[in-house]
Formats: sequence, C-alpha cells, structure tokens
Amino acid sequence: MGKTKVIGLSDEQWTALEKGYRTGKSHAFRNRSQMIFLKSENRTSLEVVAILGGCEVVVNNWLKRFEAEGIKGLETRPGRGRPPILSQQNPEHLKKVKDEIEKHPNSVKTVIARLEKDFALEMSPDTLKRFLKKYRFCRARTWLKSRQVGAERAAKEEVLKRLWKFYWVGWIDLYFGDESAFSMNPKLPYGWSPKRKRSKIFPHRDKKINLFGVFRPDNFCMTYESVENINYDFLIRSLDDFCGY
Repeated sequence: MGKTKVIGLSDEQWTALEKGYRTGKSHAFRNRSQMIFLKSENRTSLEVVAILGGCEVVVNNWLKRFEAEGIKGLETRPGRGRPPILSQQNPEHLKKVKDEIEKHPNSVKTVIARLEKDFALEMSPDTLKRFLKKYRFCRARTWLKSRQVGAERAAKEEVLKRLWKFYWVGWIDLYFGDESAFSMNPKLPYGWSPKRKRSKIFPHRDKKINLFGVFRPDNFCMTYESVENINYDFLIRSLDDFCGY
C-alpha cells in the first residue's frame, strides 16, 4: 500500500473550500471541495472514494489541481463536456426560440418540432426547458382591452363605430352574442394562504350549465341553455330560434 499523501490547509484555503462546499454553483464543484476536505483529514484516496464514490485516480488528479491552482483549480474549465444542442451564445437560437415560444406558448412539442425542422437537429423536451432559463410555465393572464395590439384594436373599434351609426339611424338591428358557464366546481387554483398552511377547495361533481346569450343595446336579452358543450350545431340552433323573434 502506498503512502498517504498529507495536505495542509491554510485558514484562507479552509474558508474558500468551506464556502465552495456549502454554496458552490454546481454539484461537481461542491463534490470536489468536499474531496479536498476529506484529504486534509489524512484519509487515503480509497477512503475518500468509499465516501464520495468515483475513482482514486480522479481524487489524486483533483488534489494535484488544487495544489497547483488553489480553489480555482476545482472549477470546470470552459469547453469541457458535450456541446449544448441549443446555445445561449447563438443569436440565431435565441431569436428562433423566442419567436416560437411567443407563437406556441402552450405546446413544447410544437416548438421542438419547428426547431428540429429549421436547425436540422434532434432534442428532447428537457433540452428546451433547460434552455428556457428566463421563462416560467404559468397561467396566461387575461389582458385589458387597453393593452391589446394597437392597430388591431383600432381597426375593430372603427368597424364597431360604423355599426353603431347604422343602428342609431335605423338602418340595421344590432345584437351582441356571448357565452358563459356555471358550475359548483371551484375555479380558484391560486390564492393567499398562511405560511406552511395550504388553503383547500373541494370539488363538487356536478354538470356545468352552459349559456349562450344574444343582447340588444336596449337591454333586451335571450339566453339558451345546454349541459353539453357549446358547439357549432348548438349555436346554429340557437340563432335559428332567435331569428324567429
């Protein structure tokens, strides 16, 4: 059996290793810092391997790097490992991913299919999720009309103004349609609650009621009820019935 190599640590080295072991950015760096700690306790490389796993040759190599370069020697050097499929340093990748996420925010598979086609590569959903460090999956927010796209909103308002004019001079009848659903099943997945205590809501297994309404500016309204989904056939039947009035 070879002689155990003894390594002494200065106060500065001890502080740097402790910080790296506790708060290092990567698991590999924290593991290497612990490796040097264990060696400083006069342990053999085989004993360190028994605790952390790996190979004694690897332990000895990192020990040499630490002696030669200090704590910086335990960091992974640039260019190591397999190159990423999508690179944060590639402007083309950044722009394409941003554009596709804006077009298809609810479908990772669709975004992946478009990226694979345009860049001639293969990737998994995890690859894309790792790339999207500045994104988070969350509920889409309903925006106010004042925050809609300016040109689109202005065009719709202009059409509506013309229809109102035709209605007030008696040239047309003006009606608006809308639909809604009512259910005993609560729809509040987010809310405030005390720390370490989660608010509870309990579902009620009942059928929801769907309503389709036709409204007139003078507050006249007719509604049509269905326990089934409001689909194309239901709307046609409702409008056919409404036209009888």
